[in-house]
Amino acid sequence: MHTTAEANPHAPADEAALPKVDQALESLKGLRVYFDPIWGNNGDDLIRWGAERALQRHGLDLTRELSSAQAIVVNGGGSLIDIRGPSRVPQDNLKRYAQAHADKPLVVLPSSVLFEDTDFGSFFAGRETPAWVFARERISLEQMRRFEYPPAVQLGLDNDMAFQLQDAPVVERLKRSARSKHLLIVERADLERVSGEAIQAMPGPNWLKQAIPPALRMTAHRLRARLKPAQPTTEFAQQALALLKADGLAGDADPIIYGDISEPRVCSSERFLRLIADAKAVVSTRLHVGILAAMIGKPTIVVKGRYHKILGIHDYSMADWSHVRLWDPKADS
Repeated sequence: MHTTAEANPHAPADEAALPKVDQALESLKGLRVYFDPIWGNNGDDLIRWGAERALQRHGLDLTRELSSAQAIVVNGGGSLIDIRGPSRVPQDNLKRYAQAHADKPLVVLPSSVLFEDTDFGSFFAGRETPAWVFARERISLEQMRRFEYPPAVQLGLDNDMAFQLQDAPVVERLKRSARSKHLLIVERADLERVSGEAIQAMPGPNWLKQAIPPALRMTAHRLRARLKPAQPTTEFAQQALALLKADGLAGDADPIIYGDISEPRVCSSERFLRLIADAKAVVSTRLHVGILAAMIGKPTIVVKGRYHKILGIHDYSMADWSHVRLWDPKADS
């Protein structure tokens, strides 16, 4: 049953009173912990690396066997939403962890939440063992507060786990080797695309695609994407380029890389990192392209998407960074 934020005991008036990830992870010390990384795209790798760094920093004893675990940590991200397209597997897994393993402490790392048809509180029904569920921005926290939870469940607010990498060796390495070779304009091509319809990454019937070995399919996708300097042709990319020029971040002679580099079928993980580190400036509808670019110190423009995720994370975690700004293309059109 839904409830209002005012009536919800999980809504402290003082944001500082909300639990933080470090508190929740520290409470698991001495327990065998099962970690669900929630595999995904190149940007999701940053979330996973950040989460793994936090788990390591707290000295947690990790196990790959859920049956022998004494506690469960579920990685954060954008999987807790009802909008079209995203797989329900992470949601189904979370519900299973919360219910079938109700005797084990549970930590859900910072996530964006948007449920219209799902009663998120019911995932934790009857639970008596502690659970910590974190939003990664304030709007998702308000979304979570719409539901009722048992007293053992605490709602928290903390930064996206990718920010755990801010002083990590991988980011320091990219800072040292960073160059200004090209402008990078990233537009996601899936169902969260900000303009037009989702792009099918590889044309053809499903039976034909399944007949091709996965490694060959990946190579074919990347060859088809051809991430080479080229003039942008989509309306969004042209708007982005005009914005960079208006901000004094781009010149007529600057090479432009345009594509959905978070998509593994388009770009390998290592090239994903390199393209961002070698950018003169970045405009991105992909959240973690923007986060990594910002951590490296690149002039970064993150684009307000189809729901509150990027807006919320910019306002909660990035608004104080002078080299980062939020852009709403619809407001400029």
